[in-house]
Amino acid sequence: MALRAVLMLLILSTAQGFGSLPASRPCELRRGRSRLRMHLFDPQLPFQLLVCAGMLGTGSRIRSSELLKAQANASLEPDGTGNAAAQKVVDVFRETPLRYVGYANECGEAFRPLVPVWVVVSSYVVAILYVLADAGSKALAEAGARSPSAGISSKTVAIAVDALVFQLLASVVCPGYTINRWVALVSGIVAYAEESGSLTRLALDDATLQLVVDWAPTFAGLALIPLIVHPLDALVDALLDNTLRPAIANAVDS
Repeated sequence: MALRAVLMLLILSTAQGFGSLPASRPCELRRGRSRLRMHLFDPQLPFQLLVCAGMLGTGSRIRSSELLKAQANASLEPDGTGNAAAQKVVDVFRETPLRYVGYANECGEAFRPLVPVWVVVSSYVVAILYVLADAGSKALAEAGARSPSAGISSKTVAIAVDALVFQLLASVVCPGYTINRWVALVSGIVAYAEESGSLTRLALDDATLQLVVDWAPTFAGLALIPLIVHPLDALVDALLDNTLRPAIANAVDS
């Protein structure tokens, strides 16, 4: 139930979340300060950040539980070394550095205050191509294990759908939304600090101070990306285990 509640909160808040942060070039940032400042007083932003915190907190708890179970299972191996885990086939799309290609759109969201909107859109194109590559590779692997004359089976379709939905949620929607809202918050804080004169206490020259103002939200967004990968993967996995995957299994078996 908790997982479904998190998903419903995400759906309700996404419509107001994406696109709220203005896509501005550096020369346009000063014009948008007052709009960015509005994020601090926007009643929707705390709710949206609460959704993000809920996703990350729930995902972290799920991942911690999974790690404990994996350690317990490894200790039950005959030699106590967990060699069975070592023999597991590595999923290159989810268990190697290639996983971070799916987070291209999060990099785009981090750079949203600095770049034209087409750059952000392009980052989403890269991420979606990664999603399609993962789904396609898993479907082809399943089809290749069958007789060529057997055609496309329902299991092949189910594997493709599972991979597609997982990656869309875990690589595009959930992390993209999280970084978008985080950058919006930091942008508003920086804009408010600049307008209130708080940044002058840093005793920086004007050029350096402008770099801080322009780049702080982007660096904050980039810094958060590595911290959300595993919690959101675990959250989406658990969510699908309780929703889509049982439905798919029933459809394949029927």
